[in-house]
Amino acid sequence: MKINPEGDAMFHRHDLLQFSPQAAQQIFLLWQAAQPHDWLSSLPDWQRSFNAGDIPGIVRRHLPAEAKTEIALGFSFPMRIDGQRQRFAITLPAQEVVRRITPFEAAAMAFLASSPALGALVDLRERFLQLGCLPGVWGSAALQIVSGFSYTDNASDLDIVIEACHPEQLQAVYQSMLQLERQHRLRIDTEVLWPTGYGSSLKELMTSGNQVLGKSLNDVRLFDKTALLSLVNKE
Repeated sequence: MKINPEGDAMFHRHDLLQFSPQAAQQIFLLWQAAQPHDWLSSLPDWQRSFNAGDIPGIVRRHLPAEAKTEIALGFSFPMRIDGQRQRFAITLPAQEVVRRITPFEAAAMAFLASSPALGALVDLRERFLQLGCLPGVWGSAALQIVSGFSYTDNASDLDIVIEACHPEQLQAVYQSMLQLERQHRLRIDTEVLWPTGYGSSLKELMTSGNQVLGKSLNDVRLFDKTALLSLVNKE
């Protein structure tokens, strides 16, 4: 798989990347070495899947001291220690990537609706598509769909991403999202991807003042809401 090591056009926020077993094993050993000694005697049951490269990393923004020639990733492990989800940040060479899974590809995969968040995703896919809007999924729901491990529980939110569309369509999607939140009794965070390469919260877009926060792989900045909507406010 040919990957641009500089990131930019080849990768987007929330993309999931799977790696060679060799790279995955190195990542696991680095994480394991940072854990308290009393955890090292009992290896997690998901280690075999992780070491095979089946549990993906999440593309994230580089930290100031990190090499831009490598891919910045965040790993979220299925296990919790003292109630806290275990996470690990690292950079890796692009040549170790064997598969890229976008949020839209993850949302299209088959999965068992074994938690409220995944049950809500089943309904959301159908309703958003009826509105002409293709949804993607990221966060814990995406990790569970791709890996098969239980990342979601009864308290999990549902993280969604959509491409920017006409303001009237965005308003319809927003209202549908609010209905789904009430129906499934959980929080749904939907991010709108703009032609600028930035993503912003649909809720902030529909309810905030004149500006909305935009996030990209490079930085975070404020955008004028009217200017953003003008990018898609065309017949």
